[in-house]
Amino acid sequence: MANHDPDRAFRKVLSLLHQEQTSRWEQIGSVKRIQERDRIYAAISRYLVQSEYRFDSQKDITLSDDHLLIPLPPMSKDTHLIPFLTVHYIKGKDKGVDPCCRLYVLMLGRVDGKLNGVGFRIESPERNCQKDEGSESQTGSHDFYHAQLVRNIKGWDFYNTPSWLPDSQPSFPLWAISPTDAALNLILTLYGAEFYLQFLREHGRHFTSAMSDEFKLFNRRLSSR
Repeated sequence: MANHDPDRAFRKVLSLLHQEQTSRWEQIGSVKRIQERDRIYAAISRYLVQSEYRFDSQKDITLSDDHLLIPLPPMSKDTHLIPFLTVHYIKGKDKGVDPCCRLYVLMLGRVDGKLNGVGFRIESPERNCQKDEGSESQTGSHDFYHAQLVRNIKGWDFYNTPSWLPDSQPSFPLWAISPTDAALNLILTLYGAEFYLQFLREHGRHFTSAMSDEFKLFNRRLSSR
Protein backbone atom coordinates (compact mmCIF):
# COMPACT_ATOMS: atom_id res chain seq x y z
CA MET A 1 0.00 0.00 0.00
CA ALA A 2 1.26 3.47 -0.84
CA ASN A 3 2.24 5.59 2.11
CA HIS A 4 1.56 9.30 1.71
CA ASP A 5 2.59 10.23 5.26
CA PRO A 6 6.13 11.67 4.95
CA ASP A 7 7.03 10.81 8.55
CA ARG A 8 5.87 7.19 8.28
CA ALA A 9 7.52 6.78 4.87
CA PHE A 10 10.88 7.99 6.21
CA ARG A 11 10.67 5.59 9.14
CA LYS A 12 9.69 2.77 6.79
CA VAL A 13 12.77 3.28 4.60
CA LEU A 14 15.03 3.05 7.67
CA SER A 15 13.18 0.00 8.98
CA LEU A 16 13.39 -1.81 5.63
CA LEU A 17 17.10 -1.04 5.34
CA HIS A 18 17.66 -2.45 8.82
CA GLN A 19 15.73 -5.58 7.88
CA GLU A 20 17.78 -5.99 4.72
CA GLN A 21 20.98 -6.37 6.72
CA THR A 22 20.00 -9.82 8.03
CA SER A 23 19.25 -11.38 4.65
CA ARG A 24 22.15 -9.64 2.91
CA TRP A 25 24.67 -10.90 5.46
CA GLU A 26 23.22 -14.41 5.13
CA GLN A 27 24.08 -14.29 1.42
CA ILE A 28 27.76 -13.61 2.12
CA GLY A 29 29.72 -16.72 1.19
CA SER A 30 32.95 -15.64 2.87
CA VAL A 31 33.45 -17.14 6.31
CA LYS A 32 36.30 -14.68 6.85
CA ARG A 33 34.02 -11.69 6.27
CA ILE A 34 31.39 -13.03 8.65
CA GLN A 35 34.00 -13.68 11.32
CA GLU A 36 35.37 -10.16 10.96
CA ARG A 37 31.88 -8.72 11.19
CA ASP A 38 31.24 -10.70 14.38
CA ARG A 39 34.50 -9.48 15.91
CA ILE A 40 33.51 -5.88 15.29
CA TYR A 41 29.98 -6.47 16.56
CA ALA A 42 31.47 -7.94 19.75
CA ALA A 43 33.87 -5.00 20.14
CA ILE A 44 31.03 -2.46 20.03
CA SER A 45 28.24 -4.56 21.55
CA ARG A 46 27.40 -1.85 24.10
CA TYR A 47 26.59 0.54 21.24
CA LEU A 48 24.38 -1.80 19.21
CA VAL A 49 20.60 -1.47 19.37
CA GLN A 50 18.52 -4.45 20.33
CA SER A 51 17.42 -6.54 17.36
CA GLU A 52 13.78 -5.69 18.02
CA TYR A 53 14.33 -1.93 17.72
CA ARG A 54 11.43 -0.33 15.87
CA PHE A 55 11.64 2.78 13.74
CA ASP A 56 7.87 3.05 13.37
CA SER A 57 7.26 4.57 16.78
CA GLN A 58 5.80 8.06 16.85
CA LYS A 59 8.67 9.28 19.02
CA ASP A 60 11.61 11.32 17.80
CA ILE A 61 14.60 9.17 16.86
CA THR A 62 17.61 10.04 19.02
CA LEU A 63 19.95 7.11 18.44
CA SER A 64 22.96 9.38 17.99
CA ASP A 65 22.27 11.14 21.29
CA ASP A 66 21.89 7.76 23.00
CA HIS A 67 25.14 6.43 21.45
CA LEU A 68 23.39 3.58 19.64
CA LEU A 69 24.17 2.06 16.24
CA ILE A 70 22.02 0.10 13.79
CA PRO A 71 23.88 -2.60 11.80
CA LEU A 72 23.56 -2.14 8.04
CA PRO A 73 23.80 -4.53 5.07
CA PRO A 74 27.34 -5.35 3.91
CA MET A 75 28.99 -3.32 1.18
CA SER A 76 29.99 -4.98 -2.09
CA LYS A 77 33.26 -3.02 -2.23
CA ASP A 78 35.67 -1.91 0.50
CA THR A 79 34.58 -5.05 2.29
CA HIS A 80 37.16 -4.58 5.04
CA LEU A 81 34.75 -2.03 6.52
CA ILE A 82 31.47 -2.82 8.28
CA PRO A 83 28.72 -0.15 8.03
CA PHE A 84 26.46 1.11 10.81
CA LEU A 85 23.79 3.79 11.05
CA THR A 86 22.79 6.21 13.77
CA VAL A 87 20.05 8.80 13.49
CA HIS A 88 18.94 12.12 14.94
CA TYR A 89 15.42 12.90 13.73
CA ILE A 90 13.21 15.49 15.40
CA LYS A 91 9.77 15.99 13.92
CA GLY A 92 8.49 19.51 13.40
CA LYS A 93 6.15 20.32 16.28
CA ASP A 94 3.91 22.51 14.16
CA LYS A 95 2.36 21.96 10.76
CA GLY A 96 4.64 23.21 8.02
CA VAL A 97 7.78 22.97 10.16
CA ASP A 98 10.36 20.74 8.47
CA PRO A 99 12.00 17.96 10.54
CA CYS A 100 15.57 18.07 11.73
CA CYS A 101 17.14 15.02 10.08
CA ARG A 102 20.72 13.80 10.55
CA LEU A 103 21.75 10.39 9.25
CA TYR A 104 25.24 9.26 10.26
CA VAL A 105 26.93 6.28 8.61
CA LEU A 106 29.97 4.88 10.39
CA MET A 107 32.21 2.32 8.64
CA LEU A 108 34.42 0.36 11.02
CA GLY A 109 37.38 -1.93 10.40
CA ARG A 110 40.30 -3.35 12.34
CA VAL A 111 43.91 -2.44 11.57
CA ASP A 112 46.66 -4.07 13.62
CA GLY A 113 44.05 -5.14 16.14
CA LYS A 114 42.73 -1.60 16.64
CA LEU A 115 39.27 -0.40 15.68
CA ASN A 116 39.38 2.30 13.01
CA GLY A 117 36.53 4.16 11.44
CA VAL A 118 35.46 6.73 8.91
CA GLY A 119 32.02 8.01 8.14
CA PHE A 120 29.72 10.48 6.50
CA ARG A 121 26.53 12.23 7.42
CA ILE A 122 23.50 13.27 5.43
CA GLU A 123 21.66 16.23 6.90
CA SER A 124 18.65 18.43 6.38
CA PRO A 125 19.18 22.20 6.04
CA GLU A 126 20.84 23.44 9.22
CA ARG A 127 18.00 25.90 9.88
CA ASN A 128 15.73 22.87 10.46
CA CYS A 129 17.81 21.96 13.50
CA GLN A 130 18.25 25.41 15.02
CA LYS A 131 16.35 26.20 18.19
CA ASP A 132 16.87 29.95 17.88
CA GLU A 133 13.87 31.18 15.92
CA GLY A 134 15.59 34.51 15.28
CA SER A 135 18.16 32.83 13.03
CA GLU A 136 15.57 31.63 10.51
CA SER A 137 15.87 34.80 8.43
CA GLN A 138 19.56 34.19 7.83
CA THR A 139 20.85 31.71 5.27
CA GLY A 140 23.39 29.34 6.77
CA SER A 141 26.29 27.85 4.86
CA HIS A 142 24.61 24.42 4.98
CA ASP A 143 20.99 25.43 4.44
CA PHE A 144 20.31 22.63 1.95
CA TYR A 145 20.23 18.85 2.08
CA HIS A 146 23.86 17.81 1.97
CA ALA A 147 26.43 15.14 2.80
CA GLN A 148 29.72 15.63 4.66
CA LEU A 149 32.57 13.53 5.94
CA VAL A 150 32.57 12.98 9.68
CA ARG A 151 35.44 12.29 12.09
CA ASN A 152 33.33 11.29 15.02
CA ILE A 153 29.71 11.41 16.11
CA LYS A 154 28.83 13.53 19.10
CA GLY A 155 32.29 12.97 20.52
CA TRP A 156 32.25 9.17 20.30
CA ASP A 157 35.80 7.97 20.93
CA PHE A 158 35.64 4.18 20.76
CA TYR A 159 37.34 4.08 17.36
CA ASN A 160 40.36 5.73 15.75
CA THR A 161 40.02 8.11 12.82
CA PRO A 162 42.48 10.50 11.14
CA SER A 163 42.59 13.75 13.12
CA TRP A 164 43.14 15.72 9.92
CA LEU A 165 39.93 14.50 8.25
CA PRO A 166 37.67 17.51 7.49
CA ASP A 167 34.19 17.36 8.97
CA SER A 168 32.72 20.76 8.08
CA GLN A 169 33.69 21.34 4.45
CA PRO A 170 33.23 20.18 1.80
CA SER A 171 29.48 19.70 1.95
CA PHE A 172 27.99 17.95 -1.06
CA PRO A 173 24.48 19.06 -2.11
CA LEU A 174 21.98 16.24 -2.56
CA TRP A 175 18.97 15.73 -4.77
CA ALA A 176 16.70 15.84 -1.73
CA ILE A 177 14.18 18.11 -0.05
CA SER A 178 12.74 15.74 2.57
CA PRO A 179 13.90 13.09 5.08
CA THR A 180 12.58 10.31 2.81
CA ASP A 181 14.66 11.66 -0.07
CA ALA A 182 17.65 11.88 2.29
CA ALA A 183 17.31 8.25 3.45
CA LEU A 184 17.18 7.06 -0.16
CA ASN A 185 20.22 9.18 -0.97
CA LEU A 186 21.99 7.35 1.85
CA ILE A 187 21.27 4.01 0.18
CA LEU A 188 22.54 5.31 -3.14
CA THR A 189 25.66 6.78 -1.55
CA LEU A 190 26.62 3.67 0.40
CA TYR A 191 25.55 0.89 -1.97
CA GLY A 192 25.23 2.30 -5.48
CA ALA A 193 22.54 2.27 -8.15
CA GLU A 194 22.12 -1.52 -8.56
CA PHE A 195 21.35 -2.11 -4.86
CA TYR A 196 19.16 0.99 -4.76
CA LEU A 197 17.05 0.02 -7.79
CA GLN A 198 16.51 -3.47 -6.38
CA PHE A 199 15.49 -1.95 -3.04
CA LEU A 200 13.09 0.33 -4.93
CA ARG A 201 11.55 -2.56 -6.88
CA GLU A 202 11.06 -4.70 -3.77
CA HIS A 203 9.92 -2.05 -1.29
CA GLY A 204 9.03 1.10 -3.21
CA ARG A 205 5.28 0.66 -2.67
CA HIS A 206 5.83 1.60 0.97
CA PHE A 207 7.40 5.00 0.37
CA THR A 208 7.41 6.06 -3.31
CA SER A 209 4.36 8.29 -2.92
CA ALA A 210 6.15 10.25 -0.19
CA MET A 211 9.13 11.10 -2.39
CA SER A 212 9.36 14.71 -3.47
CA ASP A 213 8.49 15.44 -7.11
CA GLU A 214 12.13 16.38 -7.67
CA PHE A 215 13.37 13.03 -6.40
CA LYS A 216 10.75 11.16 -8.42
CA LEU A 217 12.23 12.84 -11.50
CA PHE A 218 15.67 11.63 -10.48
CA ASN A 219 14.33 8.09 -10.08
CA ARG A 220 12.76 8.12 -13.53
CA ARG A 221 16.04 9.20 -15.06
CA LEU A 222 17.98 6.59 -13.11
CA SER A 223 15.55 3.77 -13.94
CA SER A 224 15.45 4.58 -17.66
CA ARG A 225 19.15 3.91 -18.21
